[in-house]
Amino acid sequence: MTAKRRILFFAEGATMAHFVRPLALARSLDPSQYEVHFYSPSRFERHLRSLPFTTGVLNSMPSETFLDNIARGKPLFPVDVLRSYVREDGEIIRSIRPDLVVGDMRLSLPISAQLQKVASAMMINAYWSPYAKRRSIIPELPLTRVVPPRFLHGVYKQSNRLLSPCMSGR
Repeated sequence: MTAKRRILFFAEGATMAHFVRPLALARSLDPSQYEVHFYSPSRFERHLRSLPFTTGVLNSMPSETFLDNIARGKPLFPVDVLRSYVREDGEIIRSIRPDLVVGDMRLSLPISAQLQKVASAMMINAYWSPYAKRRSIIPELPLTRVVPPRFLHGVYKQSNRLLSPCMSGR
């Protein structure tokens, strides 16, 4: 019998979507084949009761701060927050010793995983993918309440072109 693969999930607390997507993936894994560890902010603990995997608390910047940063056009996460995330991520990774780390909006995770020499995967919105068929979806942002999305289409389309090499690893 082969050993179970140990997979560690990090669900950032920026929005509920960043919690739900990795949770759906974690729940889809066969417990007979995978040892799942799921870390998320304490405010999501009630959604994790009676699941067939280990859970833990992940420090996370308040959702309100994240959304305010988006609305003001500021960096999503200040440098000091990212540095603290890298430290915390590293501690958790060292304690679990996973085969794979999976995150959603935990921007520190690729750095943390590389420092700990463990494979990582990041979940993203499908419309960010360079393989998406329809690439002109404008996300709901505070700006779209003031400027109609049809006026932002060109800017958003251009930003997708610029991001495509980053998202495909080229």
